[in-house]
Amino acid sequence: MNRQPKRVQVNLVRLEDYGLEVPCHKACPVNTGAGAYVREIAEGNYQEGYLKAVQPNPMASVCARICAAPCEDDCRRTIVDEPVTIRALKRFVCEKYENTQVREKTQSPNRHFNQPGKRVAVIGGGPAGITCSHVLADLGYRVTIFEAAERLGGALWKFIPAYRLPRSVLDQELESLTDKNVDVLLESGLNHSTNIDFLSRQGYQAFFLACGADRSLDLAIEGRHALGVYKAIDYLITVNRNMKVELGKKVVVIGGGNTAVNAAHPHSHSIFEDDVGFAASDPGLSGIDAARSAMKNGAESVIITSLEAMADMPAVQTEKGRKEINEAQNEGVKLLEGVGPKRILVENGKVVGVEFLKVERLLDDTGRFAPTFQANSEIRIEADSVIMAIGRVPDLFFLQETDGVELTPEGRLKVDPETLQSSALDIFGGGDSAFEPGVIVDAVAHGKQAAVSIHKFLQSGNIREKLIVRIQKLDPENFRKTPGYDVIPRRLPEKTPISERSFAVEVEKNYDEQTALEQAGRCLDCYIQTVYDSELCILCRLCVEICPCRCLHFVEIEQLVSEEKATVKFMGEYQSGGSVGLIKDDETCIRCGLCARVCPSGALTLERLHTSLEAIRKSETI
Repeated sequence: MNRQPKRVQVNLVRLEDYGLEVPCHKACPVNTGAGAYVREIAEGNYQEGYLKAVQPNPMASVCARICAAPCEDDCRRTIVDEPVTIRALKRFVCEKYENTQVREKTQSPNRHFNQPGKRVAVIGGGPAGITCSHVLADLGYRVTIFEAAERLGGALWKFIPAYRLPRSVLDQELESLTDKNVDVLLESGLNHSTNIDFLSRQGYQAFFLACGADRSLDLAIEGRHALGVYKAIDYLITVNRNMKVELGKKVVVIGGGNTAVNAAHPHSHSIFEDDVGFAASDPGLSGIDAARSAMKNGAESVIITSLEAMADMPAVQTEKGRKEINEAQNEGVKLLEGVGPKRILVENGKVVGVEFLKVERLLDDTGRFAPTFQANSEIRIEADSVIMAIGRVPDLFFLQETDGVELTPEGRLKVDPETLQSSALDIFGGGDSAFEPGVIVDAVAHGKQAAVSIHKFLQSGNIREKLIVRIQKLDPENFRKTPGYDVIPRRLPEKTPISERSFAVEVEKNYDEQTALEQAGRCLDCYIQTVYDSELCILCRLCVEICPCRCLHFVEIEQLVSEEKATVKFMGEYQSGGSVGLIKDDETCIRCGLCARVCPSGALTLERLHTSLEAIRKSETI
C-alpha cells in the first residue's frame, strides 16, 4: 500500500483560546455555543438560535433528543438552583426548522471546493462516521461510507429505542448526506477480502474507522449459556428491528453501570470473560434501555443489578443519566445495588433465576478493579430471562498485519487523542472503535475531529475553525433580564403518560413556545462581562452594596494573594492614599447588571460577547 508518511497536527479552536470562560460552551465536545443559542431563544430570535445550535454539529436534531448534555452538568445556573434545560431548548428550535430551507444556511462555504481525485473511505455509518462524512463532503472530498448493517445510524438505531430517538428524526439527519453526494454502501462492511489494502488499490487515500463496538463481553459464570440469557446489544438490536423477543414475566438485567473492568492481571479472579484483555466497559444507559424495553415488551417485573451503589454509578453522574434512571423507575423498573452475579440458576436448560453475592469492595489496594464479595451473602432472584449489559468491544477482524495498525490491549485502535491518527498514517479512528463506549456527542466530536485531521493529511494545509467574537456595549439603564429570571424554576418537558407508552411513542415531549421562552430566560448569560474603569471610580461602594450575590469587593492591592480562586478577577486599581482594587467573583455573578446601573460615574459598564463559529476551512499551505 502506498502510504503517505506524514504525521498531522491539528488544533480546533476553543472558546478559552479567546480568554472567555463560558462553562456550557467549554463543556461541549463539538464546540457548540449553548449559552448563545439559549440567549437567542430567550429573546425570541428562534431562527438565529437554530443556526447557532446546528452550525457546529451536523447531528444537532439527534443530539437534541439523546445528548448526555455535558453543558447542563457545567451550567453556572446551579449556583442559584438547577441548570438550564439546554438540550430541551435545542430540540425546541430544531423542530421549528429541521424540515425547512433555513437549514441550508448551515452549509459550509467550502461546500463546492473541489478536491479532484481525493477519495476517503469511512468505515461505519454511526454518529462518528456520519459526522466525518458531512464535514469531508463540505470540504469537497469524494466520500464513501461502508456500513455493515442494513441502514445507517449505528448505535443510534441499534441501541437507542425509538421512544428516545424517533426514527423519523434520525432519517431526516441522514437524508442530508444524499444532498452532499456522499456514497453510502449498506450491508458492505469490511472483511478479509474487502479490506484496507483492497480499498487503497481502488483509489481511496485516507480511511476513517468508526465501525463501533458491537461485540458483547461475557460473564464467566455458571449457567450463562442457558436458554433465556441474552446480551443487551443483541436484545436491543432485535427489538429495534421490530422483532419480538419472548422474555417472560420476570427479567433481570445484569450491569446497570459502566464500571471499567480489568481482567488481564494474571492473578485476577474476575467474573468477566473475554479474550481481548482488559478495561471493557458499558455506557450505562444500554442496560437501562434494555430494562425499559423489557417493561414495554410485556414483562411484569424488571430488576437492574449493579456492582456499584446507585450514587456511584457513572450513569447517574450526568443530568441526562439521572433522568433516564428516574424514567426507568417511574415505569416500574427496580434497582438492586451493590451485588454481583454468582451463577445463573437453570432448570431443564432454561433460566429460572440468578444468584447474587453482596459486594465487599470493588477495587484492590492499588486501585485496580478487582471485586470481592461477602461470604454467605447469597441473594436469589427468580427470572424467566436474563439480559447481560456488562460491556462491548469493537470487532476489527478485517485489519491485516500489513496495515500497520497498532491496537490497544482492549482491542481498540490506538490513535493520537488530538488528531485521531493511528500508527498507519492514512488510517484514523474514532467513536467506540478507538475509545471506550461513551456518549453520542463524543462520537460526533470524533467524526468532526477526524475530518479536520484527514483534510490536513491530504492537503498539507493549516485548517481550523474560526471563532468570531463581536462585542456589544450594553446600556445599563435599559439593560433588563427576563422578569424574575433568578427565581424561575427549572421545568422539564412533559412526558407521555406511562399508560400510553410503547416502543413507537416518544416519551419526552417538546416545549411549547411559552415554556421555551420562560426556560431560556433562566440563562445567566455568561457572555456578559462587567467592565471596570478605575480612573472613573469614586469609591462610593454603591456597586458593592447593591450586589445581590455579594460578588464585588474593594480590597487593598497588598491583600490580593495568588491563592485567590481563579474565578475572582482583579478588575483594576485606584490610587487614593493607597492602592485599592475591585475584585469580582465571576462564578457567583448572576449578570443582573445592577452594579452598572447604580454606578454614578460610569466606572462600571456591561458588554455582551457575541460568538459565531466559522466553518472549518483551509488556509495557507504550511
